[in-house]
Amino acid sequence: MKKIVAGISLLIIVITNSGCPKPCIEANYSFVIHSQITPEMDSINIGDTLHLISSFPSSLQDQNTSNQIDYSGAQA
Repeated sequence: MKKIVAGISLLIIVITNSGCPKPCIEANYSFVIHSQITPEMDSINIGDTLHLISSFPSSLQDQNTSNQIDYSGAQA
């Protein structure tokens, strides 16, 4: 039992410390992207399929600063 607790504790420590290297610069952006959800009904049945359709350009305008943010080189 002690080995299991020690193993889980070690796993938590490794996951916690495996984030981005210091200093980690976090971006805070806000974008407006239009999307469409189908079917366009006010209620659906269990088991029905919902489709989310969204497309947007690789350059988006940040709503906070009005700066253009280019994601053309981003990887999925």
